[in-house]
Amino acid sequence: MKYLSIFILIPLMILISCQTESRDEEIALKPLVTPESHEGLITFQSGEVFYSRNDEWEEAMIGDTILKDDYIKVLESSFCEIQFGNKSVIRIQENTVIKIRDILHSTSDYNIETDIIFGAILCKLEKLSGTEKFNIVSNTLTLGVRGTEFLVQKNSEHTTVAVLTGTIAIIPHDNTQEQVLITEKEQISVNNESGKIGNINTVSSEILKELQKIEQIELINLQKENQTELVKIVLLVEQVNAEIYNNNKLIGIGNYSGVFNHGDAINFIIKKRGYKDTELTIEADRDIKVPYTVDLELSNINDIPSNSQEENQELTEIQNQLLELNNLYNQLKEELDSELAKGITLQNEIQNMRTENQELIESIESKETEIKDLEGELNENEEIVEALRKVLGVE
Repeated sequence: MKYLSIFILIPLMILISCQTESRDEEIALKPLVTPESHEGLITFQSGEVFYSRNDEWEEAMIGDTILKDDYIKVLESSFCEIQFGNKSVIRIQENTVIKIRDILHSTSDYNIETDIIFGAILCKLEKLSGTEKFNIVSNTLTLGVRGTEFLVQKNSEHTTVAVLTGTIAIIPHDNTQEQVLITEKEQISVNNESGKIGNINTVSSEILKELQKIEQIELINLQKENQTELVKIVLLVEQVNAEIYNNNKLIGIGNYSGVFNHGDAINFIIKKRGYKDTELTIEADRDIKVPYTVDLELSNINDIPSNSQEENQELTEIQNQLLELNNLYNQLKEELDSELAKGITLQNEIQNMRTENQELIESIESKETEIKDLEGELNENEEIVEALRKVLGVE
């Protein structure tokens, strides 16, 4: 089976400058303001992110502040990172809704509590001390955290907790179970309805892959005195669903925005099938006022080379699977044809039997008619004999 070779995305080294001040004011970047002690700050995001305050949903933007009782909703192929002071960040994964129950981060107090409604979050914390708290709440449990990197996933049936580093206390809301501690590379699931805590297991490969995304999460210095050093960068790609990479890691789909230090040079590679790879470097500068927009260049037909080794291996595996399916189809077809032939033969035999039976029935009916005729003749003969006896006087 033949496959079309995929487009090679030839790197295009460019340095894209900001848009001019003639862009619409509505997309101009507002100056970044460091959050107060009762606020969280959106520091990185990609895709479609919304927050609800006072029962009204609004589109979230980089640098927006999050308050107590806010809901945050992240849609498919999107994510959002919220930082609380200088000690913790939560990354809200795609298809997730959370509620911020409490925010307080000051020099003397630290209390963050988040309710995960459904979906998944990744968390990264500096070590807490004393009365400082960072809690994640689900239907039937609270996660007590002192300083760790972990994941929480919640579906309709279970809440799963997995730890990359550190220790987490699983605290049930009822009094029938004791709290359970899980540590590095361990995971556990809790029933959302009954609250029953499952067994501790080693993290699965799927969960570990998600945990490793925490390595991309960075804590930013959000102290007031550092406010003038922080720069908002927004990158928009004209082509829908273009992939945005940094350090060979996928960091966004279609758009990406983050908070960086003045003077940072951020390297991006933007990819989309059918378009050339575009490499660009954005220098974080205080004078940046508007988003960067990239319009990818279409690949030429001459840019279509043979597949890479990895792609060839994947296509070979697919081809082998199709071959196995084809062989299975042929085998089933042969078996079906054989059974069908048997069925036709049986049907012919039944028809022959019916024909033979019909001839036999007709023969029997003919004999029965002959017997009836003989019986009629016999009766007539008996009547004649009886009449002769009477004439001759024979008893």
